[in-house]
Parts: sequence; C-alpha cells; structure tokens
Amino acid sequence: MNKQERVEEWEEKIKKIISNYNNLNEKCSAAEDAGTLDIEGNLFNSIWSTFDAMLEIIDPHDWISWYIFDNDCGASKMEAGHGDVLNEITTPRKLAELIVEAEDRYNQNKTIDTTPDIKKAAGLRKTQLVLMPPVAEDLICQVLQSGAEKYGAWNWRLSGIETSTYISAIKRHLAAIHAGEWIDPESDKPHIAHIAAGACIMMDSDSLGGLKRIVVEPEILNPRP
Repeated sequence: MNKQERVEEWEEKIKKIISNYNNLNEKCSAAEDAGTLDIEGNLFNSIWSTFDAMLEIIDPHDWISWYIFDNDCGASKMEAGHGDVLNEITTPRKLAELIVEAEDRYNQNKTIDTTPDIKKAAGLRKTQLVLMPPVAEDLICQVLQSGAEKYGAWNWRLSGIETSTYISAIKRHLAAIHAGEWIDPESDKPHIAHIAAGACIMMDSDSLGGLKRIVVEPEILNPRP
C-alpha cells in the first residue's frame, strides 16, 4: 500500500469514527431531553466508556480523540505537526496526512521525535496552570489543610456556602493586615493566604452551583430613621 492509499484509508477511518460519534451524541442528547437517560447514571457512563475504549484501540496516540474533543472536529483550527512545523488541522484529510507522516518517520527509525505534538498545541490554548506561583499554591494548601483538619476536606461542597460568611472572614484578615499583623496567630499562616483560600473556596463552590450570593441592600446598611 503506497502513501496515498494509506492516507485515504486513515481518512475514511477518521470519517467513520466522527460519524459514529455524532450519531451517538445526538441519540444521547435526545434521550436526555426525553428524560430517559441520566447523564450522571451508569448507562450514560457505560456508553461513553465503550466509545473511549474503542478509540484507544484504534487511536493509541490520541490523534483522533484530540481532533474530535479538543479541536471540535477541526472547527477550532488547532495546530499540530512534527518538530517546529505546525499546521492547522481542520479536516480528516489533514489529520490522516499527519498520522501517516508520523508512521513513516517511525518506520524509518529517524532520531527526531516522530509523534505529532498535538497535546502541546492543544495545551497552549488551555489555562496555563504552571503560572500559579508555587509559594502561593503551597500556602493556600496549608490553610486548606488546617481547615480540613477542623471541618473535613472539601466540607463546603457538602451543603453549600454563603458569600457573606467568607467575605466577612476575608475582611477580618484584611483588617488584621491593615493593623500590621501579617501572620494569623491561630493558624501561624499569613493572613493573605487565608484570604486567597477563602476566595478559592467560593470559586469552587460557585462552579458547582453551591454558592449562595447574599446581597446586602443599601437600606439594610443604612436603615432609615
């Protein structure tokens, strides 16, 4: 089989997988809308676990998985390639050519990296978690660990929280810093770390729908005589 035929074979394979994915996704969405499929249930998980297992067999290097899920079947116009040469992968044909090129490089036993740097290209478009200063992450986790010892890890996820509780705590720590106290005498951790930890907890709770926003009306702050 020559290179052109191999590209065409991969292209057809990719198209079939995308077609199966779209059909499965549409049927699951229709079943969910009809109330016959729980997206958090075992059946839903089994359906997509089977699809993922099939992809792992056909696509051990995650090329097709990346194309479907991260690159939105080419709509996101993400780039991938070999070495420093990256190209937009917008069609099954382009992905097929990339895969065949990687196969050829591997078979020729070249010393350069033969795997398209797909994950790097996709990763650069995601949140760069490495930008979090390690010292800040460490101090925040120290505060969260102290809280876990008192109230249990992830305790705020159990019943939800109110913004007023954490805003009040943050203001107390800010007041202490303003008064010249940098270290919390109770925890022996910086007040600023407590402030950051409280903000992290509110963001996490909000992302899960458990944050109750308590709005203090002006009339409550300044009651009329």
